[in-house]
Amino acid sequence: MGKALGRARAIAQIRVIHLLSENSPYIDIHAMKQLFDLEPFMWIAEQLDPLRPMNDPAWQGNTVSHCLPKSFGAYCKLLHPLNQTTRWSELAKRFRIAFHAELSVTSFVPWPDALTKPDSGTLNLAAVTRLANLLAPLTHRQSCYFYYNLIATRSYERDLLYTGGLEEVALTFQLDTVSGSPSYWWPADRSWCICTDWDLTFSLIGGAHNVIATLLADPILECVTVTPMTRVDDFADLQRQRPQT
Repeated sequence: MGKALGRARAIAQIRVIHLLSENSPYIDIHAMKQLFDLEPFMWIAEQLDPLRPMNDPAWQGNTVSHCLPKSFGAYCKLLHPLNQTTRWSELAKRFRIAFHAELSVTSFVPWPDALTKPDSGTLNLAAVTRLANLLAPLTHRQSCYFYYNLIATRSYERDLLYTGGLEEVALTFQLDTVSGSPSYWWPADRSWCICTDWDLTFSLIGGAHNVIATLLADPILECVTVTPMTRVDDFADLQRQRPQT
């Protein structure tokens, strides 16, 4: 069984490298490894705005700044894919809702019975691979970090951190210690950072202007511009659930 698993992982890695190699010379093979010191993640944790509980009278919603540092030049929100035949933009048109920064599953009332809601707390493998392809020319051969908060681990004992090449992010789906895509991933130079919060059906991305422009222009991923103050909680879009005129 161990040899079979090893062969399966080798085949998966070849497939990932092939996907990342298309139209991109920026491939470098790293050996992904676990880090037991979480210090490389602390620059993110230390720059996040503190969360207030919803029962706090001063609570005015949760924003991008609760998930990502406010130090990036630009930000976008990546809506997690629905399925192979339905896109968020098409769903918004059907409901006569603007495709805007606060758009989420709570924008659509009622949610269509025939449509499965997008994944919460994880990106699927296709979206992760697409992101890695787009980011590879902008990241070059840097090492990257893949961080999982406790709720995204299988043991629920502690946060976990891995490091490797950008092309290896897809291989994190094969780790038996975690579930889904990383909670955070970023390169060594911190030129971009992706946050997939455990209870959100979208991921938040901060980066240099050229990084975010590349993601916004992609015809496959569905991204929308946000700012550090864009709300991301379930009530973010309640005031905007009105048909377009």
